[in-house]
Amino acid sequence: MAKRKDFECILVYSTSRFARNHEQSVVYRSMLEKEYGIEVISITQPNIDKKTDMLTTAIYSIMDEWYSMDLSENVKRGMTQKAMEGGYQTFPPFGYLQRHRGEIMVIDEDAAAFVRYIFNSFHEGKSKWCIANI
Repeated sequence: MAKRKDFECILVYSTSRFARNHEQSVVYRSMLEKEYGIEVISITQPNIDKKTDMLTTAIYSIMDEWYSMDLSENVKRGMTQKAMEGGYQTFPPFGYLQRHRGEIMVIDEDAAAFVRYIFNSFHEGKSKWCIANI
């Protein structure tokens, strides 16, 4: 779409939503702007003029990458701690209940018949599409 010049700019909430890391941000912004004349505009970060924008874009991009790495480390640490305490990382899947936070999941007897039907139907060779439609 950029090659066809279907649009003139890309609006992003912040530069952190544009690319995963500083290197990608520089490469893609440069390609879009220089090769296709498409500007990337953040609606929450200042865009004063080209000269200032060059500096602030680089700073935001590096800060975004650092924040992403820091967040990833914190999430992993929290998930590891929760697992070490015997906790779950998610809500119970269909067919199970967890009555209280931190409690071991138990079979949901109301849903058990559906789970068994789905399992048996798949085992008999019915497609996932067919089972879902039923």
